[in-house]
Amino acid sequence: MGQKEAFRPGLVRAAEQGRITNAEGALAAKLSVRQFRRLRAVFRDQGAQGLAHGNRGQPSPRRTSNEERQRIVNLMMEKYAGFNDGHLTEKPQGVEKILRSRELVPIDGSTHDWLEGRGPAFTLVGGIDDATGKILALAVRGHEDLHGYLTMLGMVLGPHGRPLASTATASGP
Repeated sequence: MGQKEAFRPGLVRAAEQGRITNAEGALAAKLSVRQFRRLRAVFRDQGAQGLAHGNRGQPSPRRTSNEERQRIVNLMMEKYAGFNDGHLTEKPQGVEKILRSRELVPIDGSTHDWLEGRGPAFTLVGGIDDATGKILALAVRGHEDLHGYLTMLGMVLGPHGRPLASTATASGP
């Protein structure tokens, strides 16, 4: 579950136990009361997993096909072998008419009560393949810090190599 969805099971449980109203749960989840009622019904039928977005774990519909990816790899290894990163982006676009951008690895850290009160809050630092949605690495830290990002980066570089580009987002104070 994403950070936006992570607290929903707790809210739904509280509503199911009568500790909060649907209106209070909807307000806390930033949903309409109708949407919150739907969440409660899904939770009763499927449990907490049912609250995750339906597309979670599915490849992006904008993902480059395996055949096209293989064609690009072949061009990189043969026709454009030895080209630097910038030329490797420009030449296939201009000569081969392959209109693909570089893959991104967005990274972020999220401090949250991940254990729902059963332990201390901690920060999860992660990197995800923007093209496939695959989680490349996660590091657990007591708080968001440079060591966590460097640990996660090492976990990405080892098995996956250097990303072609990266983005970083700021979260929290």
